[in-house]
Amino acid sequence: MNAHYTFKPNRTLFAVVAVLAISVAGCAAKSAYTRGSRAEVTKDFDKAMTEYKAALDQDPRNNEYRLKYEQARYNAAFQHFEAGRRALEKQDYQTAKTEFTRVLEIDPTHALAEQQLAKVNEVLNSRSRKEPEPEIQFEQLKEETRTDPTPQSQLEPKTRGPIDIHMTQDSKIAFETLAELAGFNVIFDPDFRGIRIQIDLNRVDIFEALDILALQTRSFWKPVNKTTILVSPDNQTKRRDYDELVLKTLYMTNSVTSTELTEAITTLRTLLNMRYLMSSTAMNAIIVRDTADRVAIAEKIIEDLDKAKPEVLVDAVILEVDRNLARQLGIVPPQGTAVSTFGGTGGTGASTGNVNPLNRIPRSSSSFSISIPPATATFLATSNLTKLLQNPRIRATDGKLASIRIGSQVPIASGSFQPAFVGATGTPVVNFQFVDVGVNLDITPRVLLNHEISMTVMVQVRALAGDRNVGGVTQPVLTNRQVQHEIRLAEGETNILGGIITESESTSLNGIPGLKNIPILRYLFSQEVKGRDQGEIIIMLTPHIIRMPDITATNLRGLYTGSETIPRLRSSPNVPAIGSPAPTVPGAAPATPPAVQPPAGQPPAVTPPAGPPAAPPNTQPQAQRQTNSTVVFVPSPVTLPATGTQTLNIAGNGMDFFGVDLTLSFEPGAVDIREVHDGGLLSSDGQIVAFVQRLETESGTLRISLERPPGAPAVSGTGNLVTLTLARGMRSGDSTIRITDFRIRDPQQNVATGRGAEVRVLAP
Repeated sequence: MNAHYTFKPNRTLFAVVAVLAISVAGCAAKSAYTRGSRAEVTKDFDKAMTEYKAALDQDPRNNEYRLKYEQARYNAAFQHFEAGRRALEKQDYQTAKTEFTRVLEIDPTHALAEQQLAKVNEVLNSRSRKEPEPEIQFEQLKEETRTDPTPQSQLEPKTRGPIDIHMTQDSKIAFETLAELAGFNVIFDPDFRGIRIQIDLNRVDIFEALDILALQTRSFWKPVNKTTILVSPDNQTKRRDYDELVLKTLYMTNSVTSTELTEAITTLRTLLNMRYLMSSTAMNAIIVRDTADRVAIAEKIIEDLDKAKPEVLVDAVILEVDRNLARQLGIVPPQGTAVSTFGGTGGTGASTGNVNPLNRIPRSSSSFSISIPPATATFLATSNLTKLLQNPRIRATDGKLASIRIGSQVPIASGSFQPAFVGATGTPVVNFQFVDVGVNLDITPRVLLNHEISMTVMVQVRALAGDRNVGGVTQPVLTNRQVQHEIRLAEGETNILGGIITESESTSLNGIPGLKNIPILRYLFSQEVKGRDQGEIIIMLTPHIIRMPDITATNLRGLYTGSETIPRLRSSPNVPAIGSPAPTVPGAAPATPPAVQPPAGQPPAVTPPAGPPAAPPNTQPQAQRQTNSTVVFVPSPVTLPATGTQTLNIAGNGMDFFGVDLTLSFEPGAVDIREVHDGGLLSSDGQIVAFVQRLETESGTLRISLERPPGAPAVSGTGNLVTLTLARGMRSGDSTIRITDFRIRDPQQNVATGRGAEVRVLAP
């Protein structure tokens, strides 16, 4: 007998093993997830990230595990980055390096951590090589790279102490004498002509002596290199030939909108007459190209304007209290009686039950009954007290509207009819408008430098007060309590905007006529119902300043910026110019410096005859010239409509229109200038015209600047320079718009002054 055995796998066993494996994996994932949650509660995001990652590895399809892992990874990277930033502020570069490295291990795409790590490594490498550490803070970098237009930063004189100068000499020899004293080489422009002058200066440094000599000879000097200066006649042509231009990008750290950048550019163009300006909204910067003096002054202006905007935290307390009292007292007597009759008709003996008044009891009735309703005695007093407290807190930036809405939105139906064909009734259309119900708070703060806050405030409290049927549609009834005004408070001062108190009282008496009016006994024959409703709303606002602009003495200090035609950054009295080092006096300088005499080999000084020295030929600075170009208003006069706008053109007629500057004055409130556009004359050949306008409504001034691109030819002829869109102002009556300043620039930037114009604005 042969037996054959065949081994067959037990599928049930395999299934059990698989289920056990899945259960074990699920338990492990759940356990890791629980540990990660505990670590997240204690802010240990590194451990939470590790545990969530373990749970995700056990169960890769679980989206909840994946979400928690990504959140923990982000929080861990942020936590290490903040630790690195704090270490960097304390100049603990080694700790900062460790933290930034950990950030990149967690999140390799963290670009800011990578930048900070590169700067920290540069500092550490400089320390290891015993080199000066590079500046890594933006403010320090900005201060180190400030434009310094002073000659002291470009020349290295042999003497820096105060000197005395007394000579009567030719101006060329005087420049050569001063240059030799300072150890400079001096070269002259071919058009420079020497004149005989007398110089008597006491206790001045070499740079002041050169400036005074240039002023006396109507010339200017400039450094060529560290040991050479150039002397040239002072006129616009020579300035344009010799003044070197500086290209610089001015980064703004607090002005973040394109409007703020445009205002900054307008300020620089108006104050400094700068031509080459460009804004970069992406980098939040202004690119300038001009002389070193203008660029340095522009840096000062931007530094004064680019301040962190103040911020205010406003605590609002809104308390609403409703008190309802009701009292019912007395006995309500029966309101009437009813008689029921019973009897047969026709001898049938059938009975009927009829209810009739007493004066109409049928005579044939065999019997009747009288029903009197029971009397009701009521002794009830109720009271209700409701308190609603809202305490919103809102943070607002200076000059910006901040709004907060606490509550819900309630739909309110409004109907209309959709047009149909002729003779048919339109189809009704129901629209819904959502109204905010709750607490609505709108605040626009203005923070003053004396730590007071001026606020435009609107506080509105709305609540549902039941429903009402309007035209077959149930509409909600809303209560509205609103306060809107402008206030000025000190920092931390609490102001009660409004205590709104409402009180209503009602009394009703129900009983037997005559008896209900008897004192005391009336409560046996009548019922009295009294009700009293009281409501009170108190709104309190408390502002707290949490940020103020950092205005220093440097921002408040004025600057000497040269003349109108030649801007130049000079030192104020007892105040060094921006970026210029204070002059150092050698310790070995004599108490009384010797007078400077003409160098050896020069002829002795000869005192010139009395009277002013003769003016050098061809050295007069070019002044603004008059031009025959004119401007007119079209139409003139102009009539404003009762509603809508009216167009007013400023037409120009003349030659060499490359750039045009217009200043208009108008009466504030009498006319409203809505829009200002390029008229098209300067862009008639397709060139893109730079157009800048600044409207000051309060002072009634409008400044307009138009300029063709560099390299383009000038435009001549007649056409519209500017187009204005006007509307009626706040008050009625006629007024006048005047062009108070009209200037024309040719391609060489020579400025000519034209004749102004005016137009009568009629507002019938």
